[in-house]
Amino acid sequence: MPARVRELVRPSDSKVVDVEELAIDGYEDLTAPDAVAAIRTLEDPAAIRAVVSFEETNKNRSAVVSAAQTHFATIAKDAISIS
Repeated sequence: MPARVRELVRPSDSKVVDVEELAIDGYEDLTAPDAVAAIRTLEDPAAIRAVVSFEETNKNRSAVVSAAQTHFATIAKDAISIS
């Protein structure tokens, strides 16, 4: 299994994420629609997982979590089809 695919399928850790660790500046102040738009710009699976972790622990906005998971799945699908 290629390393990129392995990282998508089996994340190395699932720690609690602090807002300063997110790849999106000012994330905590974003509305749900703005957060979804920002998430769609991310291409790093770890950055997307960090947003999901942060949302589940702090904000718990189901629409944002769902959008992040969908975007993550799209990136995984693209990584698999490229390999």
